[in-house]
Amino acid sequence: MIISMKTYNYGHQSLDKSDFKAVLSVLKSDFLTQGLKIKEFENSLCKYTSAK
Repeated sequence: MIISMKTYNYGHQSLDKSDFKAVLSVLKSDFLTQGLKIKEFENSLCKYTSAK
């Protein structure tokens, strides 16, 4: 029995220099898993999802 699997592309990300700069800034900082960017992300996610 031969099973054929279809693949579906989910899309293509769009990154620019400012995205790379932001990631590099966090990677170079003392706070990789904590800090201001985490709080900023959490606040943005809550605003987007209407969560508390």
